[in-house]
Amino acid sequence: MKRAAVPGIPFLFSMFLSACTVGSHAYWQDSGFYLTAVRELSVLYPHGFVLYLLLCKTWTLVAAPLFGFCLAVHLFSSLMAAAGAAFTSLAARDFLRKLDPAKSADLPAIGAACLLSAGYCYGHAAIIAKAYALFHALLALLLWLLVRAERKRDFVAMGAVLGFAWAAHPAAALLVPGLLGYGWARRNLMRVWGWGFFVGVVALAAVCAFGPCLLLPVLAARESLLDFAQPRSLRDVVAFVSGETYTKQEGAFGFAAWRWIAGLRYVWEETLAGGLILMGLGAWTLAQRQRSFLLLLAGWIVPVGGVTLLFEREGQFDQWLVFVYIPMALLTAVGISRILVRRPREGLAAVAVSALWLVAVNVPLLNQRGYVWAEDYARMLMRNLDPGSVLLLTRDDPLGLCRYVGGLPGERQDVLPLGSWALGQPWLDERLSKRKGLAVPSYAPLGRLKGGTGWEPVAIALFANQNVGIVPAVFTELKPDTDALRPDLAVVPAGMLWKIAARADAVIDLKYWDYPIRPEDIPRGGRRARGHWSYVTAEKTEMRPELYEDRFFLPLLWARVRLADQELPRDPAEALKKYESVRAAYPEAMKDPRFAYHYGLALYLGNRRPEAASVLDGLLAARPPGEIEVFALFYLGELHREAGRPGTAEPYYRKALAAQPPESLANTLRERLQGR
Repeated sequence: MKRAAVPGIPFLFSMFLSACTVGSHAYWQDSGFYLTAVRELSVLYPHGFVLYLLLCKTWTLVAAPLFGFCLAVHLFSSLMAAAGAAFTSLAARDFLRKLDPAKSADLPAIGAACLLSAGYCYGHAAIIAKAYALFHALLALLLWLLVRAERKRDFVAMGAVLGFAWAAHPAAALLVPGLLGYGWARRNLMRVWGWGFFVGVVALAAVCAFGPCLLLPVLAARESLLDFAQPRSLRDVVAFVSGETYTKQEGAFGFAAWRWIAGLRYVWEETLAGGLILMGLGAWTLAQRQRSFLLLLAGWIVPVGGVTLLFEREGQFDQWLVFVYIPMALLTAVGISRILVRRPREGLAAVAVSALWLVAVNVPLLNQRGYVWAEDYARMLMRNLDPGSVLLLTRDDPLGLCRYVGGLPGERQDVLPLGSWALGQPWLDERLSKRKGLAVPSYAPLGRLKGGTGWEPVAIALFANQNVGIVPAVFTELKPDTDALRPDLAVVPAGMLWKIAARADAVIDLKYWDYPIRPEDIPRGGRRARGHWSYVTAEKTEMRPELYEDRFFLPLLWARVRLADQELPRDPAEALKKYESVRAAYPEAMKDPRFAYHYGLALYLGNRRPEAASVLDGLLAARPPGEIEVFALFYLGELHREAGRPGTAEPYYRKALAAQPPESLANTLRERLQGR
């Protein structure tokens, strides 16, 4: 019983935390993709995550009849996270025994593993449909093997686990510098056993790493419309699993101060003060007693943490940092051990308070029981669409969620959700033609635009040109390039989306705004802002933290703005009500130049002149785009002219005229300047 307590208590503690927080519905990020891939055995994005798919699919065959499919997938993550806590505890115990065999190691090891499992990111990985928890379990097992390895079979197991860790997540490649340092530290064994043995271990690691990837052609042969790629040949598989789609993109790596600041905040939120103090005490103790051990840990921690923060292409890097927290648990164990030796009661109290603090903070933040906002977002996107339509989506959350929800019983299955970024891929074009009877446009003229900001809007227009008529309409998250549409087609707002249809059908229809959920209904508190979004200003693009709930809240809110924009010319009072409700629900909307201009115009038309002047002055101070600035200048001039200040109005008119306004506005400006 005593031996079982070291892995058993952290395992049960982690499972208890998961039981308190796990939900039975899809969540944000790209968990919708994972749920769909496990259900359909489709090809995920690079590098494929085949090991996760196979293990999780096998688990769901047993567990889904008992728990339901979605909860079963989440519970697979819970089991993997609990296993990771157990292996971390074993690694900490054996590490402490090597550091000082005379001291008791069990309680510090258990405490360190429990603190790890109570962390925010670790707990999040334990309840979401992604490969992170499996990856963390394999990393913790690898850490245990690295600590205890003395026999050949330990090193053989180490090679296999290292390979499977890469098969679980390609970030395992970042372990290479640390493993080279470990190999140098254990070079005496290499002399005894010979280089041939270690070459064999490396070969085993390679087989375990790439073996699961060889099943990618089998998955791709099913020709699912849900695949991310078609890796059919060995060359395709190698290119796919290398992840070059992400790593070779321009700007994939670089220094961004906000990521480093966010990384420090994530570490604090993962450990809070108690865990951080214990970890720091452990590092200080190792620096005094066994600096070589501290250097070996740094060989794991520094490359992983540094590359994670420099890899700008990875947005959700908070989970990558758990890769660092696992070996840092050894430092926590050392810190706990030191306190327990000197002050046992105070040490136990410190560990208990630290763990309870983490639980009290993180369980409410992580709780996904009854959480349906992500799934409801997908339902609302598809709710009002014309039967048999195509839905083109550009972001991961809506596409993954629509794919998953669209496969559930009783949900809409007549709407085809596609990634607009995937248009023009020959394998997908062929499947769409064969499976759905859709026409394939020629995307060849877009080759020079590929990867640029203007590519997707044009590709969406070309797709609609060929397929409106085959399908009643194409709905899109991203507004298409209207210049590329054929003359008989038009695009109009349709709730959270844009509708491309024949001109006779491209009319404003309130049915597309018939959502039973209002933006104000979506909770925007009680969660951590772990998403990231780009905020474009006149001078630069800033990255800011984003609540996942805002990925539903904001599209729903901007749908209201689009409706108000349509009402503004004929019913300014009603439009103003909508603008003011948007501003009340989301004050940051005023940072959007188009919204601020239309809000100011609605105030002007509603005879609320002082407020209109204040809004338009603020808009000009924010340096809006030229096509908005010219109208803001004109209306500020009008406000001053109507208030009996023609001398103050004149500079606004002259600036507006110098900004090359549309001809109709230019004529009005000339009349104003001539005193007519």
